[in-house]
This record gives sequence, structure tokens and C-alpha cells, in this order.
Amino acid sequence: MRGLELAPEERVQVIRLDAWHLEFVVINPAGEITATVRMTTERAVRLGVIAR
Repeated sequence: MRGLELAPEERVQVIRLDAWHLEFVVINPAGEITATVRMTTERAVRLGVIAR
């Protein structure tokens, strides 16, 4: 995902993306969820995480 700083071995899995919200988790190499991120779709676009 653009606009996010991740370690090379981390990955992102999108949980929910609709007209109003983006929700995703960050997963480390051991398969553990290290962060859950929720934001409005509008903010995600402003931050450059996603594009419309």
C-alpha cells in the first residue's frame, strides 16, 4: 500500500474497503497481526494509501 512505511517482510491484508471505510491489518513474518488500522476512505485517499 502506498503511503505506509512497512518493514520489507511485513504484509498488509485488507479486511474491509467500501465507500466509507478502509480497514486492514499488518502481519509480521511469523504470521502475527501487529496492527489493525481503520480509517475513512476519504482520509485514506488524502494520505495516499488508496486512490479513487
